[in-house]
Amino acid sequence: MSKFGGLSLKKIVFVGILFLVTFSSLAVVALIVGHLKIASGTASIEQVTVPNVLEMSRTARNLEHLRRYGDTALLAASPAERTRAQMAMTLIITHPSMNTSELLKARVRRAERVLNEALALAPFSSTSPEAHAQALARWALAANDLTLLADELTIESSQRASNDANQIHRVSTQTLSWLTAAIVCLLLYGLLFGWFLIIYIARPLQRTAQVLDTLDTRLSAKFELPESPVWEVQRLRRATYALAEAKESAEEARVELERLATTDGLSGLFNRRCFNNLADIEWIRCRRYGRPLAVLMVDIDHFKLINDQYGHAAGDLVITNFGKLIRRIVRASDQAARIGGEEFAVLMPEATAVAAMNVAERICSEAACEVVTGTGTEIHYTVSVGVAVVGASDQDFGALAQRADSSLYRAKNKGRNCVVFADADEKKPGPLEYT
Repeated sequence: MSKFGGLSLKKIVFVGILFLVTFSSLAVVALIVGHLKIASGTASIEQVTVPNVLEMSRTARNLEHLRRYGDTALLAASPAERTRAQMAMTLIITHPSMNTSELLKARVRRAERVLNEALALAPFSSTSPEAHAQALARWALAANDLTLLADELTIESSQRASNDANQIHRVSTQTLSWLTAAIVCLLLYGLLFGWFLIIYIARPLQRTAQVLDTLDTRLSAKFELPESPVWEVQRLRRATYALAEAKESAEEARVELERLATTDGLSGLFNRRCFNNLADIEWIRCRRYGRPLAVLMVDIDHFKLINDQYGHAAGDLVITNFGKLIRRIVRASDQAARIGGEEFAVLMPEATAVAAMNVAERICSEAACEVVTGTGTEIHYTVSVGVAVVGASDQDFGALAQRADSSLYRAKNKGRNCVVFADADEKKPGPLEYT
Protein backbone atom coordinates (compact mmCIF):
# COMPACT_ATOMS: atom_id res chain seq x y z
CA MET A 1 0.00 0.00 0.00
CA SER A 2 1.14 3.53 -0.70
CA LYS A 3 2.12 5.75 2.19
CA PHE A 4 0.07 8.51 0.54
CA GLY A 5 -3.65 8.84 1.05
CA GLY A 6 -4.31 9.33 -2.63
CA LEU A 7 -5.46 12.26 -4.72
CA SER A 8 -7.52 12.10 -7.85
CA LEU A 9 -5.90 13.52 -10.95
CA LYS A 10 -9.14 15.40 -11.60
CA LYS A 11 -8.88 17.06 -8.18
CA ILE A 12 -5.27 18.01 -8.79
CA VAL A 13 -6.12 19.56 -12.15
CA PHE A 14 -9.15 21.35 -10.63
CA VAL A 15 -7.10 22.77 -7.74
CA GLY A 16 -4.35 23.78 -10.15
CA ILE A 17 -6.78 25.63 -12.40
CA LEU A 18 -8.51 27.20 -9.38
CA PHE A 19 -5.27 28.62 -7.97
CA LEU A 20 -4.18 29.73 -11.42
CA VAL A 21 -7.45 31.60 -11.96
CA THR A 22 -7.27 33.08 -8.42
CA PHE A 23 -3.76 34.48 -8.78
CA SER A 24 -4.47 35.66 -12.31
CA SER A 25 -7.64 37.39 -11.08
CA LEU A 26 -5.69 39.09 -8.29
CA ALA A 27 -3.20 40.38 -10.83
CA VAL A 28 -5.99 41.63 -13.11
CA VAL A 29 -7.88 43.25 -10.19
CA ALA A 30 -4.71 44.98 -8.99
CA LEU A 31 -4.07 46.23 -12.50
CA ILE A 32 -7.65 47.48 -12.95
CA VAL A 33 -7.80 49.20 -9.53
CA GLY A 34 -4.45 50.85 -10.12
CA HIS A 35 -5.52 51.98 -13.56
CA LEU A 36 -8.73 53.49 -12.17
CA LYS A 37 -6.85 55.32 -9.41
CA ILE A 38 -4.27 56.65 -11.84
CA ALA A 39 -7.02 57.72 -14.24
CA SER A 40 -8.87 59.47 -11.40
CA GLY A 41 -5.70 61.23 -10.25
CA THR A 42 -4.86 62.29 -13.79
CA ALA A 43 -8.38 63.66 -14.29
CA SER A 44 -8.12 65.55 -11.00
CA ILE A 45 -4.84 67.10 -12.11
CA GLU A 46 -6.29 68.09 -15.47
CA GLN A 47 -9.57 69.45 -14.11
CA VAL A 48 -8.56 70.90 -10.73
CA THR A 49 -4.85 71.12 -10.09
CA VAL A 50 -3.76 72.57 -13.43
CA PRO A 51 -6.41 75.36 -13.42
CA ASN A 52 -5.61 76.16 -9.77
CA VAL A 53 -1.88 76.27 -10.46
CA LEU A 54 -2.45 78.50 -13.48
CA GLU A 55 -4.73 80.75 -11.45
CA MET A 56 -2.19 81.01 -8.63
CA SER A 57 0.59 81.72 -11.09
CA ARG A 58 -1.51 84.44 -12.70
CA THR A 59 -2.32 85.93 -9.29
CA ALA A 60 1.36 85.88 -8.27
CA ARG A 61 2.28 87.58 -11.54
CA ASN A 62 -0.43 90.24 -11.00
CA LEU A 63 0.89 90.86 -7.48
CA GLU A 64 4.34 91.45 -8.92
CA HIS A 65 2.86 93.82 -11.50
CA LEU A 66 0.96 95.60 -8.71
CA ARG A 67 4.16 96.10 -6.71
CA ARG A 68 6.04 97.34 -9.78
CA TYR A 69 3.29 99.81 -10.75
CA GLY A 70 3.23 101.05 -7.14
CA ASP A 71 6.95 101.77 -7.37
CA THR A 72 6.37 103.49 -10.70
CA ALA A 73 3.58 105.68 -9.26
CA LEU A 74 5.77 106.87 -6.38
CA LEU A 75 8.80 107.49 -8.58
CA ALA A 76 6.90 108.91 -11.60
CA ALA A 77 8.61 111.83 -13.35
CA SER A 78 5.34 113.41 -14.51
CA PRO A 79 1.68 113.47 -13.50
CA ALA A 80 0.73 111.55 -16.63
CA GLU A 81 3.11 108.72 -15.79
CA ARG A 82 1.72 108.53 -12.24
CA THR A 83 -1.82 108.53 -13.59
CA ARG A 84 -1.05 105.65 -15.98
CA ALA A 85 0.53 103.66 -13.14
CA GLN A 86 -2.49 104.25 -10.92
CA MET A 87 -4.87 103.17 -13.69
CA ALA A 88 -2.87 99.98 -14.24
CA MET A 89 -2.97 99.26 -10.51
CA THR A 90 -6.74 99.80 -10.50
CA LEU A 91 -7.15 97.28 -13.35
CA ILE A 92 -5.00 94.73 -11.53
CA ILE A 93 -6.80 95.20 -8.22
CA THR A 94 -10.20 94.74 -9.86
CA HIS A 95 -9.05 91.62 -11.76
CA PRO A 96 -11.00 88.46 -10.74
CA SER A 97 -7.77 86.70 -9.75
CA MET A 98 -7.43 89.19 -6.87
CA ASN A 99 -10.76 88.10 -5.40
CA THR A 100 -10.15 84.34 -5.11
CA SER A 101 -9.91 84.51 -1.31
CA GLU A 102 -10.78 86.96 1.44
CA LEU A 103 -7.20 86.94 2.74
CA LEU A 104 -5.80 87.82 -0.66
CA LYS A 105 -8.44 90.48 -1.18
CA ALA A 106 -7.74 92.05 2.22
CA ARG A 107 -3.96 92.16 1.71
CA VAL A 108 -4.34 93.68 -1.78
CA ARG A 109 -6.75 96.33 -0.44
CA ARG A 110 -4.33 97.11 2.38
CA ALA A 111 -1.51 97.54 -0.16
CA GLU A 112 -3.76 99.85 -2.20
CA ARG A 113 -4.59 101.89 0.90
CA VAL A 114 -0.93 102.16 1.90
CA LEU A 115 -0.03 103.31 -1.63
CA ASN A 116 -2.75 105.97 -1.58
CA GLU A 117 -1.54 107.18 1.79
CA ALA A 118 2.04 107.31 0.50
CA LEU A 119 0.94 109.27 -2.55
CA ALA A 120 -0.95 111.64 -0.27
CA LEU A 121 2.20 112.20 1.82
CA ALA A 122 4.21 112.98 -1.29
CA PRO A 123 1.98 114.64 -3.89
CA PHE A 124 3.57 115.23 -7.26
CA SER A 125 3.75 119.01 -6.68
CA SER A 126 5.75 118.49 -3.47
CA THR A 127 9.49 118.67 -3.71
CA SER A 128 10.24 117.83 -0.07
CA PRO A 129 12.80 115.00 0.12
CA GLU A 130 11.59 114.07 3.58
CA ALA A 131 8.04 113.59 2.28
CA HIS A 132 9.25 111.32 -0.56
CA ALA A 133 11.40 109.28 1.80
CA GLN A 134 8.52 108.82 4.23
CA ALA A 135 6.16 107.80 1.39
CA LEU A 136 8.69 105.31 -0.03
CA ALA A 137 9.26 103.79 3.42
CA ARG A 138 5.56 103.20 3.97
CA TRP A 139 5.16 101.70 0.49
CA ALA A 140 8.23 99.48 0.90
CA LEU A 141 6.51 97.54 3.68
CA ALA A 142 3.39 97.02 1.58
CA ALA A 143 5.49 96.09 -1.48
CA ASN A 144 7.39 93.48 0.54
CA ASP A 145 4.07 92.05 1.70
CA LEU A 146 2.94 91.77 -1.95
CA THR A 147 6.21 90.03 -2.86
CA LEU A 148 5.81 87.59 0.03
CA LEU A 149 2.22 86.93 -1.01
CA ALA A 150 3.32 86.22 -4.59
CA ASP A 151 6.01 83.85 -3.32
CA GLU A 152 3.48 82.08 -1.10
CA LEU A 153 1.13 81.59 -4.04
CA THR A 154 3.98 80.28 -6.21
CA ILE A 155 5.09 77.84 -3.50
CA GLU A 156 1.52 76.71 -2.85
CA SER A 157 0.92 76.07 -6.56
CA SER A 158 4.14 74.07 -6.76
CA GLN A 159 3.18 72.07 -3.68
CA ARG A 160 -0.25 71.28 -5.09
CA ALA A 161 1.25 70.06 -8.35
CA SER A 162 3.90 68.10 -6.44
CA ASN A 163 1.32 66.55 -4.09
CA ASP A 164 -0.85 65.39 -6.97
CA ALA A 165 2.18 64.01 -8.80
CA ASN A 166 3.29 62.20 -5.63
CA GLN A 167 -0.20 60.81 -5.19
CA ILE A 168 -0.16 59.38 -8.72
CA HIS A 169 3.33 58.03 -8.08
CA ARG A 170 2.16 56.34 -4.87
CA VAL A 171 -0.81 54.82 -6.66
CA SER A 172 1.44 53.63 -9.49
CA THR A 173 3.93 52.16 -7.02
CA GLN A 174 1.17 50.48 -5.04
CA THR A 175 -0.36 49.07 -8.20
CA LEU A 176 3.01 47.83 -9.35
CA SER A 177 3.60 46.25 -5.93
CA TRP A 178 0.27 44.46 -5.98
CA LEU A 179 0.83 43.34 -9.54
CA THR A 180 4.35 42.17 -8.72
CA ALA A 181 3.10 40.29 -5.66
CA ALA A 182 0.40 38.59 -7.71
CA ILE A 183 2.89 37.66 -10.43
CA VAL A 184 5.39 36.37 -7.85
CA CYS A 185 2.66 34.29 -6.20
CA LEU A 186 1.66 33.00 -9.61
CA LEU A 187 5.26 32.09 -10.42
CA LEU A 188 5.78 30.44 -7.03
CA TYR A 189 2.58 28.50 -7.45
CA GLY A 190 3.64 27.54 -10.97
CA LEU A 191 7.00 26.32 -9.66
CA LEU A 192 5.35 24.41 -6.80
CA PHE A 193 2.72 22.89 -9.06
CA GLY A 194 5.36 22.05 -11.67
CA TRP A 195 7.53 20.44 -8.98
CA PHE A 196 4.55 18.39 -7.84
CA LEU A 197 3.80 17.29 -11.39
CA ILE A 198 7.44 16.33 -12.02
CA ILE A 199 7.99 14.48 -8.72
CA TYR A 200 4.67 12.70 -8.34
CA ILE A 201 3.39 12.32 -11.91
CA ALA A 202 6.03 12.81 -14.60
CA ARG A 203 8.88 10.97 -12.84
CA PRO A 204 6.76 7.93 -11.84
CA LEU A 205 5.33 7.75 -15.36
CA GLN A 206 8.80 8.04 -16.90
CA ARG A 207 10.18 5.35 -14.60
CA THR A 208 7.17 3.13 -15.35
CA ALA A 209 7.73 3.61 -19.09
CA GLN A 210 11.39 2.64 -18.69
CA VAL A 211 10.42 -0.47 -16.76
CA LEU A 212 7.82 -1.43 -19.36
CA ASP A 213 10.37 -0.91 -22.14
CA THR A 214 12.86 -3.24 -20.45
CA LEU A 215 10.49 -5.94 -19.24
CA ASP A 216 11.24 -8.15 -22.25
CA THR A 217 15.00 -8.03 -21.73
CA ARG A 218 15.22 -7.77 -17.93
CA LEU A 219 12.51 -10.03 -16.60
CA SER A 220 14.61 -11.17 -13.66
CA ALA A 221 15.85 -7.70 -12.74
CA LYS A 222 14.43 -6.10 -9.63
CA PHE A 223 13.08 -2.59 -9.97
CA GLU A 224 11.44 -0.02 -7.73
CA LEU A 225 8.82 2.44 -8.91
CA PRO A 226 8.50 5.76 -7.04
CA GLU A 227 5.36 6.28 -5.00
CA SER A 228 2.88 9.04 -5.74
CA PRO A 229 -0.18 10.51 -3.97
CA VAL A 230 -2.06 10.47 -7.28
CA TRP A 231 -4.55 7.62 -7.43
CA GLU A 232 -4.10 7.01 -11.13
CA VAL A 233 -0.32 6.78 -10.75
CA GLN A 234 -0.75 4.45 -7.76
CA ARG A 235 -2.98 2.14 -9.79
CA LEU A 236 -0.54 2.24 -12.70
CA ARG A 237 2.30 1.39 -10.29
CA ARG A 238 0.43 -1.62 -8.91
CA ALA A 239 -0.55 -2.72 -12.42
CA THR A 240 3.08 -2.48 -13.55
CA TYR A 241 4.24 -4.66 -10.66
CA ALA A 242 1.49 -7.16 -11.45
CA LEU A 243 2.41 -7.11 -15.14
CA ALA A 244 6.09 -7.66 -14.33
CA GLU A 245 5.24 -10.59 -12.07
CA ALA A 246 2.92 -12.04 -14.71
CA LYS A 247 5.54 -11.69 -17.44
CA GLU A 248 8.19 -13.23 -15.21
CA SER A 249 5.89 -16.16 -14.45
CA ALA A 250 5.02 -16.47 -18.13
CA GLU A 251 8.71 -16.39 -19.08
CA GLU A 252 9.52 -19.06 -16.51
CA ALA A 253 6.65 -21.16 -17.85
CA ARG A 254 7.84 -20.59 -21.43
CA VAL A 255 11.39 -21.61 -20.54
CA GLU A 256 10.10 -24.69 -18.77
CA LEU A 257 7.85 -25.60 -21.70
CA GLU A 258 10.71 -25.06 -24.11
CA ARG A 259 12.92 -27.25 -21.97
CA LEU A 260 10.27 -29.94 -21.85
CA ALA A 261 9.72 -29.67 -25.60
CA THR A 262 13.42 -29.89 -26.48
CA THR A 263 14.90 -31.99 -23.67
CA ASP A 264 14.65 -35.67 -22.89
CA GLY A 265 13.48 -35.91 -19.31
CA LEU A 266 15.41 -39.06 -18.48
CA SER A 267 18.88 -38.32 -19.86
CA GLY A 268 18.80 -34.53 -19.67
CA LEU A 269 19.94 -34.36 -23.32
CA PHE A 270 18.11 -32.91 -26.31
CA ASN A 271 15.28 -35.02 -27.73
CA ARG A 272 15.10 -36.31 -31.30
CA ARG A 273 13.01 -33.44 -32.70
CA CYS A 274 15.33 -30.78 -31.28
CA PHE A 275 18.35 -32.74 -32.55
CA ASN A 276 16.91 -32.84 -36.07
CA ASN A 277 16.35 -29.05 -36.03
CA LEU A 278 19.90 -28.40 -34.82
CA ALA A 279 21.25 -30.81 -37.42
CA ASP A 280 19.47 -28.99 -40.25
CA ILE A 281 20.94 -25.66 -39.09
CA GLU A 282 24.48 -27.05 -38.82
CA TRP A 283 24.19 -28.79 -42.18
CA ILE A 284 23.27 -25.53 -43.92
CA ARG A 285 26.18 -23.73 -42.27
CA CYS A 286 28.53 -26.57 -43.12
CA ARG A 287 27.65 -26.56 -46.81
CA ARG A 288 27.44 -22.76 -47.17
CA TYR A 289 30.82 -22.03 -45.61
CA GLY A 290 32.59 -25.34 -46.24
CA ARG A 291 33.13 -26.06 -42.56
CA PRO A 292 33.74 -29.56 -41.11
CA LEU A 293 30.96 -31.46 -39.37
CA ALA A 294 30.98 -34.81 -37.56
CA VAL A 295 28.25 -37.07 -36.17
CA LEU A 296 28.49 -39.77 -33.50
CA MET A 297 25.87 -42.49 -33.24
CA VAL A 298 25.97 -44.23 -29.84
CA ASP A 299 24.06 -47.26 -28.60
CA ILE A 300 24.10 -48.87 -25.14
CA ASP A 301 25.07 -52.51 -25.53
CA HIS A 302 22.63 -55.21 -24.41
CA PHE A 303 20.24 -52.62 -22.98
CA LYS A 304 17.28 -55.00 -23.36
CA LEU A 305 19.09 -57.53 -21.17
CA ILE A 306 19.64 -54.84 -18.52
CA ASN A 307 15.91 -54.11 -18.46
CA ASP A 308 15.04 -57.80 -18.36
CA GLN A 309 17.58 -58.68 -15.67
CA TYR A 310 17.43 -55.62 -13.39
CA GLY A 311 14.11 -54.04 -14.30
CA HIS A 312 13.10 -50.89 -16.16
CA ALA A 313 13.97 -48.69 -13.17
CA ALA A 314 17.56 -49.89 -13.45
CA GLY A 315 17.46 -49.22 -17.19
CA ASP A 316 16.32 -45.66 -16.48
CA LEU A 317 19.26 -45.21 -14.09
CA VAL A 318 21.63 -46.38 -16.82
CA ILE A 319 20.12 -43.89 -19.29
CA THR A 320 20.47 -41.08 -16.74
CA ASN A 321 24.04 -42.03 -15.92
CA PHE A 322 25.06 -42.18 -19.55
CA GLY A 323 23.42 -38.79 -20.25
CA LYS A 324 25.58 -37.21 -17.54
CA LEU A 325 28.67 -38.96 -18.96
CA ILE A 326 28.09 -37.58 -22.46
CA ARG A 327 27.52 -34.04 -21.17
CA ARG A 328 30.76 -34.30 -19.23
CA ILE A 329 32.83 -35.42 -22.23
CA VAL A 330 31.52 -33.52 -25.28
CA ARG A 331 32.69 -30.01 -26.12
CA ALA A 332 30.64 -26.92 -25.31
CA SER A 333 29.82 -26.46 -29.00
CA ASP A 334 28.63 -30.05 -29.44
CA GLN A 335 24.96 -31.03 -29.28
CA ALA A 336 24.10 -34.39 -27.69
CA ALA A 337 20.65 -35.97 -27.90
CA ARG A 338 18.77 -39.12 -27.03
CA ILE A 339 17.09 -40.17 -30.28
CA GLY A 340 15.65 -43.52 -29.20
CA GLY A 341 15.30 -45.89 -26.27
CA GLU A 342 19.03 -46.58 -25.82
CA GLU A 343 20.23 -44.70 -28.90
CA PHE A 344 22.12 -41.41 -28.69
CA ALA A 345 23.62 -39.00 -31.21
CA VAL A 346 26.22 -36.27 -30.92
CA LEU A 347 26.43 -33.40 -33.43
CA MET A 348 29.96 -31.95 -33.57
CA PRO A 349 30.34 -28.69 -35.59
CA GLU A 350 33.88 -27.70 -36.63
CA ALA A 351 35.14 -31.19 -35.69
CA THR A 352 37.69 -33.07 -37.78
CA ALA A 353 37.85 -36.86 -37.97
CA VAL A 354 40.61 -36.94 -35.35
CA ALA A 355 38.65 -34.75 -32.91
CA ALA A 356 35.49 -36.81 -33.42
CA MET A 357 37.35 -40.10 -32.88
CA ASN A 358 38.95 -38.77 -29.69
CA VAL A 359 35.55 -37.86 -28.23
CA ALA A 360 34.07 -41.21 -29.33
CA GLU A 361 36.95 -43.17 -27.77
CA ARG A 362 36.52 -41.29 -24.48
CA ILE A 363 32.79 -41.99 -24.44
CA CYS A 364 33.36 -45.68 -25.11
CA SER A 365 36.19 -46.14 -22.60
CA GLU A 366 34.64 -44.11 -19.76
CA ALA A 367 31.25 -45.79 -20.17
CA ALA A 368 32.93 -49.16 -19.61
CA CYS A 369 34.23 -47.85 -16.28
CA GLU A 370 30.88 -46.58 -15.02
CA VAL A 371 29.08 -48.35 -12.18
CA VAL A 372 25.36 -47.69 -11.75
CA THR A 373 23.90 -48.24 -8.30
CA GLY A 374 20.56 -47.48 -6.73
CA THR A 375 18.69 -50.72 -7.28
CA GLY A 376 20.52 -52.75 -4.66
CA THR A 377 23.10 -54.04 -7.11
CA GLU A 378 25.94 -52.72 -9.26
CA ILE A 379 25.30 -52.45 -12.98
CA HIS A 380 28.07 -52.19 -15.56
CA TYR A 381 27.39 -51.30 -19.16
CA THR A 382 29.25 -50.59 -22.39
CA VAL A 383 28.46 -48.63 -25.55
CA SER A 384 29.18 -48.91 -29.25
CA VAL A 385 29.95 -45.79 -31.28
CA GLY A 386 29.80 -45.05 -35.01
CA VAL A 387 31.62 -41.97 -36.30
CA ALA A 388 31.20 -40.13 -39.60
CA VAL A 389 32.43 -36.78 -40.92
CA VAL A 390 30.84 -34.90 -43.80
CA GLY A 391 32.06 -35.90 -47.25
CA ALA A 392 31.53 -34.91 -50.86
CA SER A 393 29.06 -37.75 -51.42
CA ASP A 394 26.72 -36.57 -48.66
CA GLN A 395 23.76 -34.84 -50.29
CA ASP A 396 22.05 -33.99 -47.02
CA PHE A 397 22.38 -34.55 -43.32
CA GLY A 398 20.42 -37.77 -43.61
CA ALA A 399 23.20 -39.27 -45.75
CA LEU A 400 25.82 -38.27 -43.16
CA ALA A 401 23.75 -39.71 -40.31
CA GLN A 402 23.18 -42.90 -42.32
CA ARG A 403 26.94 -43.43 -42.68
CA ALA A 404 27.43 -42.89 -38.94
CA ASP A 405 24.62 -45.36 -38.28
CA SER A 406 26.29 -47.88 -40.62
CA SER A 407 29.50 -47.53 -38.61
CA LEU A 408 27.47 -48.22 -35.47
CA TYR A 409 26.18 -51.45 -37.07
CA ARG A 410 29.76 -52.44 -37.82
CA ALA A 411 30.78 -51.74 -34.22
CA LYS A 412 27.97 -54.02 -33.07
CA ASN A 413 29.12 -56.73 -35.48
CA LYS A 414 32.69 -56.42 -34.20
CA GLY A 415 31.60 -57.41 -30.73
CA ARG A 416 30.39 -54.10 -29.26
CA ASN A 417 32.21 -51.80 -26.79
CA CYS A 418 34.20 -50.22 -29.62
CA VAL A 419 34.34 -47.27 -32.03
CA VAL A 420 34.13 -47.59 -35.83
CA PHE A 421 34.86 -44.72 -38.24
CA ALA A 422 32.89 -44.51 -41.50
CA ASP A 423 34.71 -43.98 -44.80
CA ALA A 424 33.35 -41.33 -47.15
CA ASP A 425 32.26 -43.94 -49.76
CA GLU A 426 30.88 -46.38 -47.24
CA LYS A 427 27.42 -47.76 -47.95
CA LYS A 428 24.96 -48.95 -45.38
CA PRO A 429 25.00 -52.75 -44.93
CA GLY A 430 21.91 -54.85 -44.94
CA PRO A 431 19.42 -54.89 -42.06
CA LEU A 432 20.94 -55.92 -38.76
CA GLU A 433 19.20 -56.31 -35.44
CA TYR A 434 21.20 -55.39 -32.38
CA THR A 435 20.45 -54.97 -28.73
